[in-house]
Amino acid sequence: MKKFYLFSGLALLGLAATVCMTGCAGLPQWLADANNLLPLFVASAGSILTAIGVLSGNPALATGASTIAGIATEVEDSIKDVQAMVAAYQANPGTTTLEKVESAAQAVITSLQKLLGDFGMPADSVAPFQSLAQLLLTQFEAWVSTIQSIKTATENSTGLHAALLAHAAVAKLPQVPMDAAHYKQAVNGLVSQYPDSGLKSI
Repeated sequence: MKKFYLFSGLALLGLAATVCMTGCAGLPQWLADANNLLPLFVASAGSILTAIGVLSGNPALATGASTIAGIATEVEDSIKDVQAMVAAYQANPGTTTLEKVESAAQAVITSLQKLLGDFGMPADSVAPFQSLAQLLLTQFEAWVSTIQSIKTATENSTGLHAALLAHAAVAKLPQVPMDAAHYKQAVNGLVSQYPDSGLKSI
């Protein structure tokens, strides 16, 4: 069967089992890279926590930092939930499990949006971790948009796999997530921009 690949920027959703179970030889790249990306996302959440730990050392910021740390932990746990749902999809691909991936990704978005709130702290103090949170948010918003596009396509297809291939062919997905290599580059660029923040390279 002809191989189908989305352009290289599409890199989310580790749904490779779809192809394996339907016998296709091809695999859209955006389906193949989630297992590479999700550990990087977890590492980013840990990096945010480290940066907040730096703020905790300042007595004037400690109270706000404690609140933010609780939200950042929620982000980290939510991303791990996404990993679990992706694994569930790989074991049992289908619309129901895809919706569970979408729900888990939406929970990450909700948590990340909290991190971008106003905590009454100096802008230069929150800029490092909020910049990384914004980068993560962009990726998960693109992920959810991708899933929603797939779900729409399944309404007029013979199955989920057919819809995936249709989207690979026409490339109509509304947003373009980064692949793992470009995500690493973006994170490490932020680390360089904020060398004393506590953010960690990945």
